[in-house]
Amino acid sequence: MGRRRQPYHNIYTLEGLSLHKLALQLQDHLNPNGFDNASVSSVSDYHNLTSSGCGREPSTTSGPIVPLKRTLQERVVETESCYFCGYGHTTIGNINPDTIIFCNQCERPCHIKCYNNRVVKKKVPLEILKEYMCFHFLCCQECQSLRARLEEGLEKCVGITFLRRIRSNICWRLLSGMDASRDVKLYMPQVIDIFKDAFMDSTDEHSDIISDMVNGKNGDQEKDFRGMYCALLTASTHVVSAAILKVRIEQIAELVLIATRSECRKKGYFILLLKSIEANLRAWNVSLLTAPVDPEMAQIWSEKLGFTILSAEEKESMLESHPLVMFKNLVLVQKSLA
Repeated sequence: MGRRRQPYHNIYTLEGLSLHKLALQLQDHLNPNGFDNASVSSVSDYHNLTSSGCGREPSTTSGPIVPLKRTLQERVVETESCYFCGYGHTTIGNINPDTIIFCNQCERPCHIKCYNNRVVKKKVPLEILKEYMCFHFLCCQECQSLRARLEEGLEKCVGITFLRRIRSNICWRLLSGMDASRDVKLYMPQVIDIFKDAFMDSTDEHSDIISDMVNGKNGDQEKDFRGMYCALLTASTHVVSAAILKVRIEQIAELVLIATRSECRKKGYFILLLKSIEANLRAWNVSLLTAPVDPEMAQIWSEKLGFTILSAEEKESMLESHPLVMFKNLVLVQKSLA
């Protein structure tokens, strides 16, 4: 499954040499004028995908600008420095203490040697690589604590209110598509249908990105949606309202998409889900919530929901500091949860 796993870059020999590096060495040996540069990942656009308005069908916009997948490739040499030491030198192909690897929680880069300098129990490079491939590499105590709080909230069914007209409790749930639990199998297909229905005009050609986000998949090429969660309101076995949520660090969370089942719209579920998300983020010590919204709906998010609309300069600064999943032609809004 090279489309998903990139085996050329992520399968290593016992000496810590990737297949990609090995192939380049063989090529150089056979042909002195062979390849000397490996490919660098680039972002391909998914057109006409937009985020939800507040109980209103959004206008059509172009696709999401998804942060590059965090992999051990040449992009590290060009753009990333170790979060701990600030030095950007790394090795490509070989796995050793100088290799830069990305935390599976905060997504910040760090040298393997810098990580080992901060922990009591040292780990060999290949052990850290294995943790990274399994999405279990956490660079610091803060990331470990945040991951633990998020996982503690998974699968819990918290009753919010009882609706007499449907004789059912409305419950809050947080699910991860990376799990194979009964709840995930029951609710995630419904979540995908809700988003596809809400953004029908926008996602006909590229609907796979919705499924990948919901299921937290390590998608094709540069798209890596692991670490995304689905926040739901459910009534019995039915999803009423759903949101895609990502929490990388305590300082900020991103509300990537939010939508309500078509027959349940304009009944307050959107607000109820948003308030539940904010309450849980506060419990996890998250201090800021961001969301990409349709420019026509930004004023509603500001006046009715308490969000602040960022200027173009503030948006650019935010995206430089935090690799958010952003959408073209949408504005970025944020709300303090402190």
